[in-house]
Amino acid sequence: MCAVMAGGKAERLHGIVKPVVRICGTPMIIKVTDVACKLCKHVLIVLSEHTLRTAGLLKGICPDKLAAIAASGEYIEDLLYVLTVLPTPVLVIPSDVPFLDVKILSDFVQRATGVDADVVNLAIADRDEEKLTGISLFKLHGTKTNRWVNITYDRDDRLIDVDTIGDLRDVLAKCP
Repeated sequence: MCAVMAGGKAERLHGIVKPVVRICGTPMIIKVTDVACKLCKHVLIVLSEHTLRTAGLLKGICPDKLAAIAASGEYIEDLLYVLTVLPTPVLVIPSDVPFLDVKILSDFVQRATGVDADVVNLAIADRDEEKLTGISLFKLHGTKTNRWVNITYDRDDRLIDVDTIGDLRDVLAKCP
């Protein structure tokens, strides 16, 4: 089961509806949902009042696998809700990773499945620290997770997330 988190308020991007932002001509939510549909049996898109219009873009994309809910728009609250209602394992994917592809996500899931932990996060090596991407595999049902582990990848364009205006500029500059 995949949960695509697409309900944020994008405060660092001055409140734009981030999932509908076009990267290389395609809204980010479509790119990420397409990848999730190729990897997961079922995909839940978690929207909010702020991003509800995003649902219209998803018509026709893997209709036999896709469902959407409107949640609060508060990331932690929405994530906790998803983790209590969905069966595990749950692969959580943010909607703001526009260059994500099946190959790297599949590699992460394979590696994460073999790790002895309740939650496995995908991180990127960024200079002297790890930067979390928002991609996580939750193996336990509910919110009682004890052991968290990061799997760290080298910096990779496929894992760039768009959180700030600078990130958006960087991502748009990579378009042909």
